[in-house]
Amino acid sequence: GSRTTAAGTYDDIALCDTIMTETGVPSDMRVMTLNTRDYNGMAGNLAGRQTMQGKPTSAYERSQVGVVANFDTFKADYTKRIRSAAAATGITMDTQAAALNYYVPRATTTAATGEQGNVDNRFQTITVTATGNLRAGDRITIGGIEAVHLIAKEATGQPKTFTVVSVPSGTTLVITPPIISNQGGSNAEAEYQNCIVTPAASAPVAVLNLDAAGYNFFWHKSSIELVTGRYQIPTNAGPNIVRASTDNGIEIVMTKFFDTTTFEQFVTVDALFGVVNLNPEMNGALLFNQTP
Repeated sequence: GSRTTAAGTYDDIALCDTIMTETGVPSDMRVMTLNTRDYNGMAGNLAGRQTMQGKPTSAYERSQVGVVANFDTFKADYTKRIRSAAAATGITMDTQAAALNYYVPRATTTAATGEQGNVDNRFQTITVTATGNLRAGDRITIGGIEAVHLIAKEATGQPKTFTVVSVPSGTTLVITPPIISNQGGSNAEAEYQNCIVTPAASAPVAVLNLDAAGYNFFWHKSSIELVTGRYQIPTNAGPNIVRASTDNGIEIVMTKFFDTTTFEQFVTVDALFGVVNLNPEMNGALLFNQTP
């Protein structure tokens, strides 16, 4: 979602609640992290309220926002910033069924050798007239493509937002989530449909991040997963090894080695982990101070 003003009111976070609820994302376990300036902007508005008990005091004393619009909110001491993509204009896409700019989910793919592999249905490559100044991370909408409730398949009346993952060429974009519009009429498309399309030969591609701004992320807890790994040390290689795990399951490995030629002891601490976005339909970003 995007806002033309600075962060400051309940409506800002309620917008994200609306987007998630109208598309069928479960109402429990919702989280939002705001960059420091936007979070304190929310706290400033809350601190000035005279008709509430408790929360304004916490906001005034500790800049604490707490639970707002069904989100557990947190202040991030650092966040990435999204760039301005205002120059990415004049881009269109053919959304007619014959253009095949829709996605058909499938479980496996078969190589020429007959070997089957799993398919990652989170991403799609689409063809546009030009990629212009679009870059990875840009948020876009496409004319005539509306979001639907993921279970009822009813249109929300709101544009579907997509994220540019990469720009392979001057006419192709990799986006997430894919455009599952059921234009192909298969069972898989009907079951996983996430949007409806009003077909057009030249549907405009509009960029949401018209101004550089700090990211504010929101998600359902089940959609983001912390993946841990085990750092394997060769046995009988000489160093002493100490292993321990953090509360959230990340293994920390400390190795110690003594160099007899310099009488120095070397200590290395390693951790192996990653973060995966399991379901892009259940998370998003909130941007403030965008050009109306």
